[in-house]
Amino acid sequence: MQASEPVWYIRPVLVIRREQMNALLAHRRLVRAVDHARKCFPEQCAKLTADELRRTARSALSRAGAYGMTSMRDALQFLDLMLVLGADFDERLPWAREILEEQTGSGARLKSARLYMSAMRHLRSHK
Repeated sequence: MQASEPVWYIRPVLVIRREQMNALLAHRRLVRAVDHARKCFPEQCAKLTADELRRTARSALSRAGAYGMTSMRDALQFLDLMLVLGADFDERLPWAREILEEQTGSGARLKSARLYMSAMRHLRSHK
């Protein structure tokens, strides 16, 4: 090879399939939800094992999504309510079920805000 010839290096290309990217993003959301729960609700989280907390966070993300609340903010609020009102609050409390099952087209953010405000009223009335 002469000094004036260019040297070509072939680097391997890392390919991440869509399924892998989705799994990575889901894991990142789960880690963020667990961290949020530990930071904001340390007493409730202290009662759970690490596996129970991960299962609770995973359930919150999934169930919030099923109600159309797919943003991280809305999903974390749903997790907050699960930790404060109980994991089955959306099935057990009629006012929560009514808000979550509404099909008004008003959007997830409004649904989340209404749910949160109703939960605060519920907690104040049950002190």
